Amino acid sequence: MIELEAIGKRFGAVDAVKSVSLTIAEGEFVSLLGPSGCGKTTTLRIIAGFESPTSGSLRIGGRDMAEVPVERRGLSMVFQNYALFPHLSVFENVAFGLRLKRVAKAELETRVRKALDQVGLANLGERSPRQLSGGQQQRVSLARGLVVNPKVLLMDEPLSNLDLKLREQLRDEIRALQRSLGMTAVYVTHDQGEAMAMSDRIAVMHGGGIEQVGLPREIYERPSTSFVASFIGQCNLLPGTLDGSGGLFRTPRGVALRVAGTRPSAAKGLRLAIRPETVRFVASSERNNAGSDNLISGQVTDIVYLGDIAQVSVAMAAAGGVAETLDAAWRIVRGEPLPEIGDSVRLAVATADCIPVFDRDA
Repeated sequence: MIELEAIGKRFGAVDAVKSVSLTIAEGEFVSLLGPSGCGKTTTLRIIAGFESPTSGSLRIGGRDMAEVPVERRGLSMVFQNYALFPHLSVFENVAFGLRLKRVAKAELETRVRKALDQVGLANLGERSPRQLSGGQQQRVSLARGLVVNPKVLLMDEPLSNLDLKLREQLRDEIRALQRSLGMTAVYVTHDQGEAMAMSDRIAVMHGGGIEQVGLPREIYERPSTSFVASFIGQCNLLPGTLDGSGGLFRTPRGVALRVAGTRPSAAKGLRLAIRPETVRFVASSERNNAGSDNLISGQVTDIVYLGDIAQVSVAMAAAGGVAETLDAAWRIVRGEPLPEIGDSVRLAVATADCIPVFDRDA
């Protein structure tokens, strides 16, 4: 449905988007995820037609969009700030696009009522936007986007102005609605949880380019760069070097960990990514599990209680004295004591969970 090929956008001397290539299938929900200033909103605005690319090409439904204006692209956009007309009723806000298309009155009323029903606002058509909560206003904005039956629904951080519980509720509603309608959706967010929960695939953006595209599970479990590993969830990133033949990763302070799987081709800026929840605490008598685990000794330096888990920081023992710190997630069992700061502990992490990544900018 959408094909971006080497898209670039320059504002003066600043490259806001750098050679972005991405293909989005019909009916797919793809999130552009990244920090502020990474180019995700500019990329969305290029798809919408609000910005023209400096370089590259964009096709929607196989048609080149170079000369196609916004109103003829068959897209709808939901904005972060709702963008509702305060002087119009909820019904008239939703009907606005249909009136521009000169849709007949009877059909217009049917489609607006259906759109309001889809977003749970069937009885609020006569209200003013000012009489609605933030969540209700965003539902109106969503209904206005859906009522014109777009090929693609574009959403620019639509939930960022809402509180956590309402964000989670609307997140689930938007995803369910997109699936039921079979609509192609492109969603911009800086919230990793939103992207993981809603997306078929995620494109992680950084510095104007795409760092990695993949399924949410692929992005989390097999990050390709240190930025992706650190931006998605919690992650230990240990600097060091990799012995390609033996699969042994060595940190500057002498900690050696075995790794498995694909080795990155880049030797510069290499790091080892280890998710805290993959690190196990083991009894001192436990032996290595048939060679599949790295066993690490260390001393607890910090504990952060988080309710269902505690994040425990451990200084790993190394030949050179002071060693790197490894964060581990201690799953809390009621009545079971936590370790204390200063305790000596042993950790185990599977070789498959030790992922070599690199710094793209190194």
